Amino acid sequence: MDVIPLTDKIINYNERIKILRDIATSGYIFALNYTISRPEYFDTSFPKAWQTIYQDRGYFLKDPVFLWPLTHTGYKRWSEIAFTSKSRVLQEATKYDLNYGAIFALRKGLTFSWCSISRPDRQLSDEELDLTDTLFVESLDTIEDRRSLTREEILVLKSFANGSSQKEVAELHRISEGKVKNLVRSAKKKLGCKTLAQVVSTAVGNKLI
Repeated sequence: MDVIPLTDKIINYNERIKILRDIATSGYIFALNYTISRPEYFDTSFPKAWQTIYQDRGYFLKDPVFLWPLTHTGYKRWSEIAFTSKSRVLQEATKYDLNYGAIFALRKGLTFSWCSISRPDRQLSDEELDLTDTLFVESLDTIEDRRSLTREEILVLKSFANGSSQKEVAELHRISEGKVKNLVRSAKKKLGCKTLAQVVSTAVGNKLI
């Protein structure tokens, strides 16, 4: 199976992830539908010199950031993953301005998908993590041509349908208000709606929630 560039699969891909380029100023990687050997879809903006060293030296076998999505889902900052402070791989990565970052992971059946982003100057904010997580999930949904709402989107829209405020929805589901906004934005895009009222009404009318 050949690896397919995401630019060949997702319409207006570069425009869609423009905001991610602003967040991940040192680079990013998307590896979607990963099996034992390779991902089905791939894109990266990490420095080419680092990519070459990483592959030639087999760093993926020693990289705690790469190993994390093998057994986890969700997302974490690199600094929050065990052993990263002692990792020679990440120490080497700092030579290429890969100083701070986060890893995002999703699993479906026998495949898993992951995204890693980095910047040179500071830790990523909660808002940036939420936004990247939404973009990551949207990219995976798009390549699978999934028009149905995700579980998170359904839960959030149900709460709005029951009369909850944005703050109440965030507290109920233990996510940030920024994440709530991103989930609503994603649902509106999928259902062709412009407002919160419209997307809730459409979801209810079509028995999606």
